[in-house]
Amino acid sequence: MKNHYLRVLMTTLVLGSLMTSIAVPSMTEVKAAVIEDEESTESTEDTERSDNQKSIESLEDTSTEETIDSSERNEAVVPEMSAAEDVIQAVDTGWQNTHSQLKMATASESGFVSATPEEIAAANEAANMEIGFNPEEKVVEVADWSEFRTAYNDGTVTKIILTTDISNSSNQALNLRRTSIEIDGRGHTLHLNRRSLEINSPTDGIGFFHIHDMVAQQRLDNGLTAAGYYAFVNGTNFTANVAGWTFRTGNITTVPVNGNRVGRFIRAYQSEVQVYGKMSLHTTEENYYAGSVVIDDKTDWYGEVTYANYSAVWFVENSTNAASTSKSQEFTIGDNSRVVLKNSSNGTTYPAVFHHYASLTVGENSIYNANMNGNAVRFDQPNSQMTIKDGAVVNLLSRGNGEVLQYSANNSNLTVEPGGSLYIVGNTTGGVVNLQGAGGHTLTLDNPAGFDIRNNNDRGRALAMNNATNVFSIKESDIDLWNVGKLVGGPSQETYALVDNFSVKNGGGTANVTTSEPSLSNFTVNNYRRIAGMNTKPEVQWSPVTDADKSYQAKVLIGYTPGNTFDEFGNVVLEEVFASANQAKVTYTDTFGETHEASTADDGYATFTDTRFNEATKEMFATAVRGPWESEEAVKTTVIDVTPPEPAKVDKAERVSPSTKELTGTGEVNANVSFTLNGVAQPAWNTTVNNEGRWLITIPEGTLTQDDKIQIILQDKSGAADLETPPITNNEIGNSNPVTDLNYSDATFKAGTIISVNGTLTMISAPANVAFGSLNIRDYTQLIGADKSSIDDALIIEDTRGARDKWEVTVQVVEEMTNDGDVLVGAMKYHYNNQLLTLTASPQTIYSNGPNDLASTYNITNAWGKGSDQNGLKIQAKEDVVPKTNGSYTGTVKWSLRDTIE
Repeated sequence: MKNHYLRVLMTTLVLGSLMTSIAVPSMTEVKAAVIEDEESTESTEDTERSDNQKSIESLEDTSTEETIDSSERNEAVVPEMSAAEDVIQAVDTGWQNTHSQLKMATASESGFVSATPEEIAAANEAANMEIGFNPEEKVVEVADWSEFRTAYNDGTVTKIILTTDISNSSNQALNLRRTSIEIDGRGHTLHLNRRSLEINSPTDGIGFFHIHDMVAQQRLDNGLTAAGYYAFVNGTNFTANVAGWTFRTGNITTVPVNGNRVGRFIRAYQSEVQVYGKMSLHTTEENYYAGSVVIDDKTDWYGEVTYANYSAVWFVENSTNAASTSKSQEFTIGDNSRVVLKNSSNGTTYPAVFHHYASLTVGENSIYNANMNGNAVRFDQPNSQMTIKDGAVVNLLSRGNGEVLQYSANNSNLTVEPGGSLYIVGNTTGGVVNLQGAGGHTLTLDNPAGFDIRNNNDRGRALAMNNATNVFSIKESDIDLWNVGKLVGGPSQETYALVDNFSVKNGGGTANVTTSEPSLSNFTVNNYRRIAGMNTKPEVQWSPVTDADKSYQAKVLIGYTPGNTFDEFGNVVLEEVFASANQAKVTYTDTFGETHEASTADDGYATFTDTRFNEATKEMFATAVRGPWESEEAVKTTVIDVTPPEPAKVDKAERVSPSTKELTGTGEVNANVSFTLNGVAQPAWNTTVNNEGRWLITIPEGTLTQDDKIQIILQDKSGAADLETPPITNNEIGNSNPVTDLNYSDATFKAGTIISVNGTLTMISAPANVAFGSLNIRDYTQLIGADKSSIDDALIIEDTRGARDKWEVTVQVVEEMTNDGDVLVGAMKYHYNNQLLTLTASPQTIYSNGPNDLASTYNITNAWGKGSDQNGLKIQAKEDVVPKTNGSYTGTVKWSLRDTIE
């Protein structure tokens, strides 16, 4: 058996004078020090910890400014409505919402702004004056088909105003109109059934046909038009009866409603067509036949051919008729306009604008999008040209597998003037730009804002060239090159910044290349599937940074290019283009004010790995440099707080026992404190760390048992982390200690503090003094006892262990009863278990626990009594000893508690 001494305490015994006469009892107080046995495992008092956790300073949260367009696209679904402006607005809303999510690399990125009603009215007045037409001479308001038909057939009427929706329910034909007319729909619907607004050559010397602000409908059941309704406005008998007219059209929609489709809007042979306002022309065949098309500034025209394999605009003939109003044969988009032309069928025969046009001009800050299944632009007439002005953006797209830009007739030219942008995207085994065949062709990019010629076919090329008189030129622009067979959406294989000049003819090679960049002198068109130049300042796009990241990164955006997807209106959706390996360098400023540099990798990211974490809620900054291009300004990001508080500290954690009634400790100021007991949440215990960094809870009696586990979880109040995959320790309130250690990013979040309920066996207290008093006795061998009134402190044992081992209390003499040199050896006794023990220097057991004794507190002195048969300390002199009768006898005993482990 091994003895394990737990605790020892000393007691001084005082016996006053022993006299034969009755005396008044007196008590001498003697303070006895507590002596710790060298084998003891318990100390009398624990020193309280003073190393409270430092409070974490709250940091001011400065949010990164970020503009987010959360508007959703609105489909142009047109119900049975009577107001054309409502229909047009529905289409325009879809456009606006679509393009608000795109970002152009030009001045057009600010968004399209429609012409105001005042601007449109002024333009209409100017058009009337220029041609010499006064529509106010004879104005007729009409409210039904009969009134409309009568007014239209009356050549003296100069203006017809619709006051309500009108339908040709009886399918009546109209006379051939030969005098100028303005038809103002006032937002109403004009349904012609299977008829057209017929015209013949004008006889008034003016020939002005102005139709505007209406929903135009015909009853077109079988897709293709037929006699009687080839177009909403129909020039009969071809050129001879149409040339001489000028058509002006604005704020018109032909969006199909309940199957009521329009074949064409106007057939205008060798005539000028003017377009303004908001146009939504969905036709089964061409939007217009025309001799020339002039589009006003701030026009918004969406034109789609929904059925036939036709172009959107057909320049049917050369304008050679003497009466022709379209001698220029131009297709001119005014400034700040937006034009989208699309054929949504599978046909590939015709480009968006076809045949006898001499010039196609995109005005300053305008957008032109040709979205076809075949060629987007084709030069079919010799000496034709296309010009893209400053700030204009042109997207030429083919959904099929042929060339996108096709040079078919001699001496055709496409020029991007300084500040313009050209994007050409297709999928063909040849070149998306075909500069082969006839000679004298040029494609010139002169200091463009941006360009991209991209072939999505792995075997295809950006350019196809085989003629020494055809020239592809780039001036003052970046040039990035992607090899055939390489990932077209990946990083470029070659990159050159701001090349002064580069031109190639006849497929390239040293003899056919002229350039200021020596590395381009061997350029060969057959090697490259994509040629691009972003020509924009780089822009940093941060990845989220948390206070658990030692590594952080940002992408470097270098521009935008048309992607391979389209919205519901046929508009191309732009894609971001990022820097490739070593193409850009990023300078970071961390939350400590230190700067670091990193270059971009193949994935476009510039990553820097630090040796420490950045501080939560503080800002970091980044700038980028790509060759001569530098960021406009530093881009900031706020470090996201994902790190939980440091685990809680518990006062006297080693003393937590089943009898513990209160827990106290320290933690992050204002943090929530929650608890689990053996893995089960204890919401009734929840509390908060106060402003001094301390917390306290009260535990109901009987809650804890031996070997219980209490886990303490601290949660800060930082809120939900704005991350795609935040740590599981974060929620809408903030960050919590994990149940077990959690690795997240570069950090390890320590588990919430766990404390074990460890029951203890300890001697809580023992008498420091026992006073037997002064006694008047006749027999010196009289047994003198002490009870609980004779002591200053009780002898108390506490046992809070779950599994009860045997324990015992022993007492032994340290100093015999002594009075001024007189020693009463063996006079100190203890009555226990019906035995009177004579105390000696050797420990003797005076109490032990029983096997079924489950109490937690044992007050041994509570059972002491003065009687000879009662337990407790006694004094009894030997028979042959005569004590002194004056003075006091004092002795010292040592109490010991020990458990016994078998």
